[in-house]
Amino acid sequence: MAMSKLCALILAAGEGSRMKSKKPKALLEVLFKPMLGWIVDSVKKSGISKICVITGHGREFIENYLLKLSSLDSSLDINTIFQSERLGTGHAVLCAKDFLKYENFDHLAILSGDSPLLDSETIKQAYAVHKKENNSVTLISSQVNNPFGCGRIIRKDGKICSVIEQKDADEETLEIREINSGAYWFKTKDLISILGLIKNDNSQNEYYLTDVVRIFISKGKKVGNFSPVSSNLILGANDYNQLQEISNIAQKNIFKKLISKGVCIRSYDGVVIGPDVDIGECCEIFERTVIIGNSVIGSNCKIGPNVIINNKNISSGCVIFERNFDFS
Repeated sequence: MAMSKLCALILAAGEGSRMKSKKPKALLEVLFKPMLGWIVDSVKKSGISKICVITGHGREFIENYLLKLSSLDSSLDINTIFQSERLGTGHAVLCAKDFLKYENFDHLAILSGDSPLLDSETIKQAYAVHKKENNSVTLISSQVNNPFGCGRIIRKDGKICSVIEQKDADEETLEIREINSGAYWFKTKDLISILGLIKNDNSQNEYYLTDVVRIFISKGKKVGNFSPVSSNLILGANDYNQLQEISNIAQKNIFKKLISKGVCIRSYDGVVIGPDVDIGECCEIFERTVIIGNSVIGSNCKIGPNVIINNKNISSGCVIFERNFDFS
């Protein structure tokens, strides 16, 4: 799949006041890795060559983190744009209008910096649908049991006609369980052409990016959606309960992958294994073991109990217990 004329715009300006943290929300961690790092990895693995991150609250922390990522991986091509006033997702994209015009990308993925489970396959599959259907915008959506806080997708005769945000929804709309994930594919030129038409006449007095659905339809443009197999992939973190739920799902996914390659986890009690860890086959992991960072564990190792390993390489055949390897 040719991805050279594509860009990913990651919205990471949020303060996350409900988190009660001094960090920007996108830098809060899932398995000791910032949520923004998860989504940057997914974008890179999908084959998109250019990334632009919209910053806001705590911009210096976001910028420093991205500089660190770029210093560790020279293939990353990341720009940042500062959203000085947080006036909504539509306004965030408007801040990037000149950048998008100058770079002249054919298609644009817009993603949330606080949805770390969105993986590269979902990004690629949504793009394939977007291209095949020749849509101006393709929403990534899902049917969920608890849609609270999410924008509801409104359909007429089976076709998407608008997206209504939670705070603007009436009781009937709130019953709808098909939600917008906050992730999209756009034809870039089509998006640029209508950004100025987004208004803030809503309960939040914000410029909603979701208004582009209604605007595109009014102009005869095509609107579509892609729904991933699992609704977990689009989960976002608006408070620590949701952050913990995402962490639990991410950890279970990592355990499943390790077990499928021949790693034996003797006990799950207190075991944390990060997303960038590589563990060889026939290893045994015991209780209260934490392995994070870019740690590499060779084959036929026994690790734990009571071990912390951070950014270390462990040779094959090692037996390690009751040790702390530079947990900082």
